[in-house]
Amino acid sequence: MNLNIRELQISDEPAFHEAKKAWDNAPGFIFLPRYEEGMNFKDYVDLLKDQRLGKRLPENFVPDTCHFGFLNGKIVGRVALRHKLNDFLLKIGGHIGYGVLPKYRGQGIATKLLVHAVSEAQKLNISPILVTCDEDNIASVKVIEKCGGTLENILPTENGPAKKRYWIKK
Repeated sequence: MNLNIRELQISDEPAFHEAKKAWDNAPGFIFLPRYEEGMNFKDYVDLLKDQRLGKRLPENFVPDTCHFGFLNGKIVGRVALRHKLNDFLLKIGGHIGYGVLPKYRGQGIATKLLVHAVSEAQKLNISPILVTCDEDNIASVKVIEKCGGTLENILPTENGPAKKRYWIKK
């Protein structure tokens, strides 16, 4: 499988809209961070670039790099690398968040997205890397552990499942 993982480009608009329709709105995960329905696609691409540079961030947000996984020209998943941790990310969100469209789950795409993000984190001198997942998300637990994650603890949340907190040291 030749998965191409990169930033969005203007030419990706058709693939973006197809992926937006295919996302299953899994609770607790935003597939298209800060995208608002009806938003101009170029504006969204520019927003993601600005966020990477620490610009136009909402209060309590940190700079992040958002990459999308492409397979045969279709978006199949996305991964975000947060460049630093605030209190919320240290407890719940971690450095890396990833998601795979339902049709493409179980094919190793999440592992490739996480490996990519860990490599990008190394380029930014982020180490160790915190990755979290819901306690009941067995697929994500397997991906994180396969990528070298070591479980530190499990923290309860106010609403929803507890969070497993893993550290990846590279």
